[in-house]
Amino acid sequence: FLLPKKCLFVLDKLRINSLKLQGATLGNNSNVRNDVFIAFPKNFSLGDNVTLGPYSRIFNYSDFIVGDNTEIGPGLH
Repeated sequence: FLLPKKCLFVLDKLRINSLKLQGATLGNNSNVRNDVFIAFPKNFSLGDNVTLGPYSRIFNYSDFIVGDNTEIGPGLH
């Protein structure tokens, strides 16, 4: 079933806040879509206006930095 857009917005915000609580750095207007796995959020950094597509898997044993104005499609491994 499909969730209303308002629910999806709330889930996106919860996901971002959860990553920040775990030590990730996310720039303004950056978004991490659903079902993304990040091994070490404390080593994870997104610049401004970045979108990380759904179902992506990031095994970042060292720093993983994405610059500003970047869009990464779904299923990054």
